[in-house]
Amino acid sequence: MSFKLSSLIIGLLIGSAIFGGEKEAPVDWFQLPLDVQKKITSLLPIECEFSTYHKNGVYSVCFSPNGEYVASGGWDERVIIANTIDGTKLEYKHDGGVRSVCFSPNGEYVASGSEDGKVIIANTIDGIKQAEYAHDDWVHSVCFSPNGKHIVSGGGDKRVIIANTIDGTKQAEYAHKNWVHSVSFSPNGKHIVSVGGDKRVIIANTIDGTKQAEYAHDGSVRSVCFSPNGELIASGDWDRRVIIAKINGTKQAEYAHDGGALSVCFSPNGELIASGSWDKRVIIATIDGTKQAEYAHDSGVRSVCFSPNGELIASVGGDGMVQIRSLAPLLAVKRCEKKKVSLQQYLFLKELAEKKLPLYLNESGVETFDSLQIGDLYSIQKLKSNDTQKDSKKKVWRLMLKSYQETKSNINQIELEKNTFKEKMKQLIPKIFNKKGNNNNE
Repeated sequence: MSFKLSSLIIGLLIGSAIFGGEKEAPVDWFQLPLDVQKKITSLLPIECEFSTYHKNGVYSVCFSPNGEYVASGGWDERVIIANTIDGTKLEYKHDGGVRSVCFSPNGEYVASGSEDGKVIIANTIDGIKQAEYAHDDWVHSVCFSPNGKHIVSGGGDKRVIIANTIDGTKQAEYAHKNWVHSVSFSPNGKHIVSVGGDKRVIIANTIDGTKQAEYAHDGSVRSVCFSPNGELIASGDWDRRVIIAKINGTKQAEYAHDGGALSVCFSPNGELIASGSWDKRVIIATIDGTKQAEYAHDSGVRSVCFSPNGELIASVGGDGMVQIRSLAPLLAVKRCEKKKVSLQQYLFLKELAEKKLPLYLNESGVETFDSLQIGDLYSIQKLKSNDTQKDSKKKVWRLMLKSYQETKSNINQIELEKNTFKEKMKQLIPKIFNKKGNNNNE
């Protein structure tokens, strides 16, 4: 073998080592030990906490359509609209605990239902009230129609009311036999689903409230939600069950909490369901009822909500915290389920799960910050100011995210160089071997 050829092959091996090269044989995600799968799927780091905004328990939480804001309603009679990046906020008040909040599809308004019997529609820029109407008892749930022209509400007066968003004029209504705990519009705006203390799930026509179908739980139903495609309904009851059913009432799957299921929500792509419970847990499951991950509050979880891009989940409860958590680890696992991962990637994820390190993803693969960097960032940030521990923690997360974004272009450049190097080697080596063969023939 010529010196030139030897040098090229050695260079290829060194280059492969530097840029990654071929890794060990891939392994199937489903062949990994169950305890390892569980550790990885349960890795849900806290992104930020708005723990001091409400004076006590929080009933409801909702992301804005652009994902930049979170609205929450609490026992302290306040509706708070907070920026998820810097924590700045505005608020307005009811005369009773706020049981439900919801953003309009264009993000310009927030609707809130309260124990004072009122439904208030307020501007998200300054919190000024635009319209309101009333039930004869507590308002437990509010929801905007997909086009934003109507709002539906359910209350302790057993009524489901459909009203005009502009001035609060009531358009139609129908009744349950007990308190109405939750209401939701279908994605196409043609149907409303409502649930209540009468154990029933009712699907009704949006125009006049005519009932189209219904089915029952074994206990009081506390929460309901349509899937993004409008084909499925998820509902949670006080008997601890979350049931996934077709719009005609045919039950497809279910799973259970250890306490009443108080809130349910579909992910934007319709593949996952999040549920919050009196057992203090948030469970994330697939639509066939298979549990994927969970995390806990210090008190019963009253409300859960996915961000519009499906990468974050917000939850609130009696502990007064608005937690926003990253779903990146779970999304990484879902990617692994759809395609095989290299043994090296598996070992990295396993180590990541055991050490519980923060995880981020981009097109080039899995990126992370080790615990030493986190500690250094935390110490530096704390030295720079007199922030509380929780404030420092939030700033550290933002610093980490900024650092990650700044290095993203470098990571992509390395990937490009690696691929270019491989292509050059593929082209050069055959040419050299062909030349060597021709020389031998001579």
